[in-house]
Amino acid sequence: MKRPCDRRHKRSRGTLEGIADEMIREAMGRGEFDNLKGMGKPLDHLSEVNHHTDTVTHRLNKVLANSGYVPDWLQLDREITQLINNVKEEISKHVSELGNVGSVSSRNMSLQTMPGEWREKATNINNLITKYNNQVPSLRQQKNSFDLIKTIEKIKQSN
Repeated sequence: MKRPCDRRHKRSRGTLEGIADEMIREAMGRGEFDNLKGMGKPLDHLSEVNHHTDTVTHRLNKVLANSGYVPDWLQLDREITQLINNVKEEISKHVSELGNVGSVSSRNMSLQTMPGEWREKATNINNLITKYNNQVPSLRQQKNSFDLIKTIEKIKQSN
């Protein structure tokens, strides 16, 4: 009884694929693949492959990454994260110093009544977020704007 792959093998005999198939089958018959290094283990280099890009793009990206290149949008992401964390630390410090944020109560707070330094930093962060969103390769990676009032409210609730 013939297996389906045997029929395909006969169809492609004489082609490069058929010749390669035949050589592989002969080597398998001789047991040349029985004691390969790493047999039965996953192929590590395939775990890094992005199946949505071609191999040339993947290799180019790998060379760039290995040489220390970081895309602008990724640098922006890191900068935005750091700036947001800095503002959150300032707000937390302010909340703990005053106990109840005092003049910066979230109930009657508006952008005009909070410290000007915080407003400037929030504006700067949101400008960077806009720049980041224009550069990031995927819509799913885009960021929402930084909401200073919500951030203050969350910090007040956690203290």
